[in-house]
Amino acid sequence: MSGTAEVGGQSNGCTAMHGQSVAEDQTAGDAVAQGRLDQVTTTGSALSEAEMFSRYVRLSPENEASSPRDHPTESEDIGQAPVDLNDDFTTNVARSKLLCSLTAHAPNLLSPTSAREVMETIFLNCANLNYARGKYNDRDAMVPVKTNIEEIRSHAEQIAEFGYVQAVDAVKKELSIGASRNIQARYNEAFYWEIITKGAKLLDPAKLPPTKGPLDEFTKAEKVAAAKFMIEAGHGTSYTSQQRFRRLWKSLFDMRKAGVDKILFYRTKQFDKFCEAYPRDGDESLVDTVLSWDKVYGPHIGQLEGRVTEESGGDLTGKSWLSQPYVAERLEVPEALWDCAKNLWISEGEEAAFKSASGFKEASGDQLGGLFDIHVASGYRCKSTFVSLLPWNETSLRVCPTVTVREGDFLGVFAGKIRFSEEFDATWGIRGPREKLWLDCSQDIGLLNLMRVSPPDGYANVRLQWELVYDLKGSPAWRVSVRALKTIEPFEEIIRVASQTEQYDMHQAFENAGKVLDLSSSSSLLHGV
Repeated sequence: MSGTAEVGGQSNGCTAMHGQSVAEDQTAGDAVAQGRLDQVTTTGSALSEAEMFSRYVRLSPENEASSPRDHPTESEDIGQAPVDLNDDFTTNVARSKLLCSLTAHAPNLLSPTSAREVMETIFLNCANLNYARGKYNDRDAMVPVKTNIEEIRSHAEQIAEFGYVQAVDAVKKELSIGASRNIQARYNEAFYWEIITKGAKLLDPAKLPPTKGPLDEFTKAEKVAAAKFMIEAGHGTSYTSQQRFRRLWKSLFDMRKAGVDKILFYRTKQFDKFCEAYPRDGDESLVDTVLSWDKVYGPHIGQLEGRVTEESGGDLTGKSWLSQPYVAERLEVPEALWDCAKNLWISEGEEAAFKSASGFKEASGDQLGGLFDIHVASGYRCKSTFVSLLPWNETSLRVCPTVTVREGDFLGVFAGKIRFSEEFDATWGIRGPREKLWLDCSQDIGLLNLMRVSPPDGYANVRLQWELVYDLKGSPAWRVSVRALKTIEPFEEIIRVASQTEQYDMHQAFENAGKVLDLSSSSSLLHGV
């Protein structure tokens, strides 16, 4: 028996048409040419918010899910519009239009590194640092810094002498504090220029040495003060290093003053290189460009911080989504029914019947789904942390990744109860790899259950896959995972095919009613009550 079983098929090659004209996109394209993610001007006749949204966002509500966009081309570098979750609906419409224009007008978006590629490194850095930071829960604990080599050696030997539980706790504590200090050090650099300018004011202009190199935006006092600061901070002071760090620290300072926030906590080398390569004579300043990124991506980074911290503490249910205001406005789900972590049996009786009938057979390593602790088990092939719920219009939600997803990547668990019964429900059921084995999705709901559904022979960029997993105790269990069928760009909608026509009809009923999938109202909606 294979350890995995696919549910549903791939794309039939259907495509969707982009509704906007070149003339309508030209203004947005001008903003895009400078990497701006928050400016767009609407041209042409006035449209309602709903019309703008459906017209300019890929896979609009009036398009069938079976008629998706084509595969991204080289000119489609950014993907679908991320939504500023703190803005009102009108601003979200403008953002959506802009990023559709991004796909057409910005093949490289300020080479050598695109905004998307830079922001993905920041997302990954945010996840890694907060995962380590969240492993230790005592926020009041302070770990003194050891500067003496012998003290460092003694401290490590002391940890090794602890019992297992105490030693692991000490290691988690060290890593957590280390991650917090890493974040602090990155953010501190946004204040360095403020310190340097204070030093420049203390210098006597008459005693300043002659400056080297061509004239630039820095005064002689600032250059001397920056060089002195670099020596005190332990940085190399070659001409190239001085020039580089002056510009970087001044840029970070200006970004912070302008309102850039989350990006500064999780800066990466790729971000710094982008800043260094940014043309100083461009139509848009570097600060304005990065500020536009932060306005778009900042709320998503904030959400990611919370999700990763929960996961690192062992909570994989994703229940924090229910507390997001824009989700609560569109979706009413009892917290007890929301579970993105695992698929449990509906009853001990059906589980026992399955084991007595066929049981779990051995599966090879490449057929196993991994451990229940999916973040640890799957590494970067696990993109579940980066799957988000976004407001689609005033009543709906869409499921999208915030980073690039590759074919085969794990996006999470499809919520539902495992059944071993002949009473298969065609509306809510997902058939399994064994006779009478199926997933009952009428009992639970999770983030991925809210993804768009196309007809059984329609388009999909993900599949549902039954996998054998082993929990931390070594016991086998079934998991219905969501795996990518192809590359999915950031903020591109995630879509699966319906397992049966009845299932598609049910999802369409919710779509047509302008509602999010709701277990409690499905019966009345389907029967027109």
